[in-house]
Amino acid sequence: MAKEFDLGTVRGASGPQGPAGPQGAAGPQGPVGPLPHITVGEVLTLPPESAATVTRRENSPDEAPILDFGIPRGSGGGGDMPRTVYDPQNLQQDIFAYAASLAGRRAATLVLAAANSRDSSRADFVCDGVSDQLTIKQALAALPDSGGSLLLLEGDYWLDTAGVSEVNGVLRLIEIDKPNVRLCGAGPATRLRLSADAVTADAACRLLYISAANCSLQALTLDGGSSGPDNLYAVWLGADADGARITSTTLRNCSAGGLYALSDDVLLHGCDLLYCGCGAVLTGNDCRLLANAASYCTTGLLIEGGRCEACANRVLHATSCGIHFSYAVGGALLGNTVIDQPVGIRIQYAQNLLVLGNTVRRSTASSSFSADEHTVSLEDANDCTVLFNRLEGKAAQESGYCFGNLLALSGTDWNITAG
Repeated sequence: MAKEFDLGTVRGASGPQGPAGPQGAAGPQGPVGPLPHITVGEVLTLPPESAATVTRRENSPDEAPILDFGIPRGSGGGGDMPRTVYDPQNLQQDIFAYAASLAGRRAATLVLAAANSRDSSRADFVCDGVSDQLTIKQALAALPDSGGSLLLLEGDYWLDTAGVSEVNGVLRLIEIDKPNVRLCGAGPATRLRLSADAVTADAACRLLYISAANCSLQALTLDGGSSGPDNLYAVWLGADADGARITSTTLRNCSAGGLYALSDDVLLHGCDLLYCGCGAVLTGNDCRLLANAASYCTTGLLIEGGRCEACANRVLHATSCGIHFSYAVGGALLGNTVIDQPVGIRIQYAQNLLVLGNTVRRSTASSSFSADEHTVSLEDANDCTVLFNRLEGKAAQESGYCFGNLLALSGTDWNITAG
């Protein structure tokens, strides 16, 4: 007869794991923990080439842990290029001298100092206060043929006729005959001045004559003095001086005028024109007069024969006319202020001009214009648009052979025709 024995539980081999069940719902979010206030503890210097360490100080609380840092010391130098190689003249001791050694990176190609400049030690050329045009010419000649910059330090540069020969009957005390030359001063403190009695009264003279393209003047004063000749201009731009830029410059005491430009694409911006026969004369095309101030000239601004724009200029106390457009075709007068002259704006033998948003008045409200004085005068002008100008004391007037002009708005102080 067979016998039975209890062998206990016998576990067989495990079967394959079944697929994971669905994820249960998220439990409630716990409270926001405190924001720790971390404090830097000790900062230790470790041996060179050690690894930097950051350890939390033992027993510092979670809300205010203290961290101790270990910073390895740098190695003891020993680079592959000693100072005697990269700086043999020890120029790092003088940042100005070091900057001067960087060819092509100076703010100006050359630096010129006056006899009374405060510091001339780093200037390439230094004037002595007598016939300074000779030194200025040397500096201009030293510029590359392709142009460059000449920085004139503050001071007085005295000009006369030494070494100057007449060209077509005109004395050109300084001439720029290279393109792309930039003549830059230090503001009103840089003054090019005509020496007293240096030129005879009947001579034709130009303090600065520019005969090349794309030249610029910036932050200078050119002063003809109180005893200059009758035919004196501060700046003359020849027919080849297209693209000239004159900014932040003062032209004063020149009997004939501050600027005369025969070239195209001329910009006169932010300049002061004082006590000149005519503040500025432009005869080319695409020229701009922007935000200049002309005071005590015979005529403030004269645009003659070209297509130009005069915008946001201020003309005061001209003895003849504030702004004069003559034989101009196209162009605009926008937002100018013209105060206290017999004729504020004269448009003569011109056509297709836009005259918009200008103010013409006397210096006091009680002053009036006489019969032969005008705020805006159109003389033999055609197809001009004169709108929204404030003309205090007298309306705009037409005379001669005028047709096609648009003069709009009404009221005695706004531009309408007088009849």
